[in-house]
Amino acid sequence: MTTTNLTIDEMLAAITWPTVMRAGVEVDQHVWGNVCTGTRDALVDADIYRGPFPGDEGQNKSSLITAQQGYERVRVRRYGRTRYEVELTLLPEEKARRHALQDARVAHAGREKALQRVQNEINQLPKTAAAYRAQFAHKFDIFSRTLRPQSTPFNFDGGCTFTPQAKVEINAAFDAVSAAILRADVVKSDRDLVAAVQEIKARHLRDDAATAFVQGLTAQNGLMK
Repeated sequence: MTTTNLTIDEMLAAITWPTVMRAGVEVDQHVWGNVCTGTRDALVDADIYRGPFPGDEGQNKSSLITAQQGYERVRVRRYGRTRYEVELTLLPEEKARRHALQDARVAHAGREKALQRVQNEINQLPKTAAAYRAQFAHKFDIFSRTLRPQSTPFNFDGGCTFTPQAKVEINAAFDAVSAAILRADVVKSDRDLVAAVQEIKARHLRDDAATAFVQGLTAQNGLMK
């Protein structure tokens, strides 16, 4: 699944780990480890870190680096008189697990956005003959604006331009086409509708897992009348 269509904010949301509270300790989670902030007693009671702490006998007053089972490195900083920040760096295998989980979260965010784009486009498919005619007429109007003769001295290279009468006739012809579109008969093909939905899915979804998510999606288009 490609995730290049995620905005910076969406990407940051996908890779940002939640901050949680654990027995009075604020645990700020990262892909490389945890940063735990709290009092000495809270850190011990939560079984996050039991010591030594900066300021203990034989320790630096403000910070220290030590080891703890289950972690690659532990760094402890003292903030104020009673609060400490304990930085727990994960072991390589645990880092790899979190990286894989983070990649999965990014892929999921990209898949969810792709699914929303798919549904939005399906919802925009015309549901009635009148809606189809209006949509087609709108597209024709946008296209014809670039070709309708204007009152500029030169419409194209070569110094040529249409006469005023020719411009009137050409514009009238465009108006006649627009009118014909708005009263034209419409035939609905369920097969073409399915093809249109599949084309939308193929444009936005790039893997089998994502495709499975949208198997139940339907165009929800009633019979055209």
